[in-house]
Amino acid sequence: MVAVNSSGQARASAVTDPNGEFTIQGLTAGTYTVYAEPMNQPFVSANVFTLAQSYPGNTVNSNFTVRFR
Repeated sequence: MVAVNSSGQARASAVTDPNGEFTIQGLTAGTYTVYAEPMNQPFVSANVFTLAQSYPGNTVNSNFTVRFR
């Protein structure tokens, strides 16, 4: 997940949990567009220690296109 400000600059990001829930921290007050971007190749959950540690046995779902709200 990537939060982009009205100037098109990425301001903060986060990774969803296995249920698709997320929290983006560190944003100042304002209006943002939030993009969901797949973690496609060469990314795998083992590349990020905290994902593998927090969600053992889960796989990364990268079978979708970029979406925004």
